[in-house]
Amino acid sequence: MKLYVLENGKLVGPKINSIADADPAEIQTAPIWSVLIEHSGGYLLLDAGCHTDADRQHPMIYRDFSMAPEDHILRRIEALGVAPEEVGTIVLSHLHSDHSGYIELFPNAAVYVHADELRQRLGEYERGEAAVGVRDMAYWLEHDIKWEPIAADEPEREIFPRITILNFGAGHSHGMLGLLVDLPGAGKILCAGDAVYNRENVGPPIRLAGNMVSADGFVMTIERISALADKLGAQLWYGHDEEQFSSLIKSTEGYYS
Repeated sequence: MKLYVLENGKLVGPKINSIADADPAEIQTAPIWSVLIEHSGGYLLLDAGCHTDADRQHPMIYRDFSMAPEDHILRRIEALGVAPEEVGTIVLSHLHSDHSGYIELFPNAAVYVHADELRQRLGEYERGEAAVGVRDMAYWLEHDIKWEPIAADEPEREIFPRITILNFGAGHSHGMLGLLVDLPGAGKILCAGDAVYNRENVGPPIRLAGNMVSADGFVMTIERISALADKLGAQLWYGHDEEQFSSLIKSTEGYYS
């Protein structure tokens, strides 16, 4: 088993998006990234980058996002000798555009998503709301996305040996998923996505994000993730932590195994 960290661009914007009590004038750089896992069961992708289609993109994300040509998720996997048709599984931490941008480029992939997250986005689309992800939903409905919802009452699901989807529930968004990978050499890695934006959210004390749908859910999820990482001795990878991301081995340098 090999785990590749794919660099997919960056968002530059107010730090209060991730830390609600930060100085409103402070600016942060939030890396956009995904993970490709090579497993005997097939290729698995965790999150799918951020697209640059202005007609689909939420204005806030489109304004603050930048991506070098080589950061495009197809360029990243092709550099590893992988074709998009070979990716059979995608796990989406949630349906914001900086995590789910290119799922339609993987025609053979089953796309795992939290059931409440999918239901919320479909409802927003049907009501004509201008929420994050609504424009993407209109586009996805034109494609044959093979959705695989994870029910709210399903705490976890092992989808391959040593790879488990974790159900975090509501917090940053309406339904958050994480991924626990148990590598023979590198050990356990818990990818929290935006359930934990960065190290500062963990504290102590826990610091709320500025972009949430449930403050209680956000706090409970951080407590659960922190306790689980401690219990398992797992590395905890945050969703948009610039300092941590700079320390990770990128796909251009190697992989975790």
